[in-house]
Amino acid sequence: MEELGEEIVFVVDGYNVIGSASSWTNLSDFPDDDLKEQRQWLFDKIKKFVEKNIFEILPNGVFIVFDGVYLNEEQIDEKINIVFTDEKEIADCRIVKIIKSLKGRRGKKKVFLVTSDQKLTEKAMKKEGRGLTLVAVNSSKFIDWII
Repeated sequence: MEELGEEIVFVVDGYNVIGSASSWTNLSDFPDDDLKEQRQWLFDKIKKFVEKNIFEILPNGVFIVFDGVYLNEEQIDEKINIVFTDEKEIADCRIVKIIKSLKGRRGKKKVFLVTSDQKLTEKAMKKEGRGLTLVAVNSSKFIDWII
């Protein structure tokens, strides 16, 4: 999955993945109707995925983005950033900003954008180039990877 010298980053549309997970009937450990518990479930699954994965993900190389100003939740982890949007900002805009901020930084980066939102994927794909390769991963496919 990783080319020589290429740094791996994941940008995850948090509520999009949670929405996909909630429609799965075989996820016995998925919490019902509690967003805080669902966010924690997603974090825990991604943390395990990062720990066992065969490719090297950059320190602070996973961004899980949620709508939700004033939530003030903190999850301290070496590789995973939990990002809540600012006031009057939506997760899609923050995701595009994160991807744009990676462009042109030193070294080649392969960014896996995890979402089922086609409009978001199209906006993000416009940020590709200058050492940045973007790979769109459908939320349901990503759930397959992390469970």
